[in-house]
Amino acid sequence: MSKFISTRNIRFMIKEIFDSKSLTDYPYYSKHNEKMFDMVIDAALKLAVKLMYPVLEEMDQTQPVLEDGQVKVHRAVKKIMKEFGQGGWISSGFAEEHGGDQIPLIIRGTASFIFSAANYSANAYPELTTGAAELIPSFGSRELVNTYVAKMLDGKWQGTMALTEPQAGSSLSDITTTAYPDDNGRFKIKGEPLAETMNFFQK
Repeated sequence: MSKFISTRNIRFMIKEIFDSKSLTDYPYYSKHNEKMFDMVIDAALKLAVKLMYPVLEEMDQTQPVLEDGQVKVHRAVKKIMKEFGQGGWISSGFAEEHGGDQIPLIIRGTASFIFSAANYSANAYPELTTGAAELIPSFGSRELVNTYVAKMLDGKWQGTMALTEPQAGSSLSDITTTAYPDDNGRFKIKGEPLAETMNFFQK
């Protein structure tokens, strides 16, 4: 048991409660096995202990700042993004055709839980990049996939999500927005829009 997580509880949940091994019966996950899932969890814990937990307090006390038109974040973010990109953490759930490892959500979610427990502020950067990158193959053109996805999964570019919730506080479900397609292949927005942006930064 580390200072921020109980590996005993984690293994009990993913093995005894959720039976993650049974997922390997499905063709999409058939290349994996329980031993490999254990290795992913062990690697996530080592990365969290070595890279993320040591800067937890410092990152928590040092907020991003806007200087001369540029947002500056903690110096550890660059190294974290590089490690997560090269280690395949950003791309772990993606299909092999996009450079991913097709890791089941229960295992990816467990790794993310470990990272967040060690340093939530640090984990937000690769986590949001994964989320933004997942949108592109789902809804984007081949050109967009080729332009953005590989660099995002490598940790060279980042994706962020900015949420605007007028008069809603943190209740996203209170916002109603509808998109109507027009004859030109575009969409017209009606309602109170939730402003979501994906921003890409080259490292």
